[in-house]
Amino acid sequence: MNQERRVRGENLVFATAEEAGQFRESVEYAQVEHRGESQSRDREVVGEVLAEKFDQEGHGVSSLHAPWEHSQAEHDEVQVLVDMAFTHDLAAALRKAEQSPSFPRNIDLFHDVLTGELYEAVRTRRLNTAHVPVWIIIASTLLVVLFGAAIFMFFYSL
Repeated sequence: MNQERRVRGENLVFATAEEAGQFRESVEYAQVEHRGESQSRDREVVGEVLAEKFDQEGHGVSSLHAPWEHSQAEHDEVQVLVDMAFTHDLAAALRKAEQSPSFPRNIDLFHDVLTGELYEAVRTRRLNTAHVPVWIIIASTLLVVLFGAAIFMFFYSL
């Protein structure tokens, strides 16, 4: 399944837009905290915030240091879980992961793969940037036009 089809718009892998918004805010806050470090940790920050979401669903995860230790079948199964997270939500994918014979071994790999794909979705679609509301754009334009008109009137009256 291609990544563009997998991403469910603003909700990402969450059941509601509110949950997705809270996730993005947590990522943005954590990224601001880590600015100025010698290396960019944006992907790791996404992973840390996602790990908190896994914890909220009752599944602790640890950092995966050797994903190659998992079989190809486990990687294929995890890709199905990632697809399910993007097409349904994270909770549904975790419920399916619990039914696997690879459970709980599959949770760390699922977190790792999902972190990478969520990071790419957030980065490439710029979902972690706040969009300027239309009313601010209109108000700013109106102020610039009024200011320009005032300057024109001032010079015209001279």
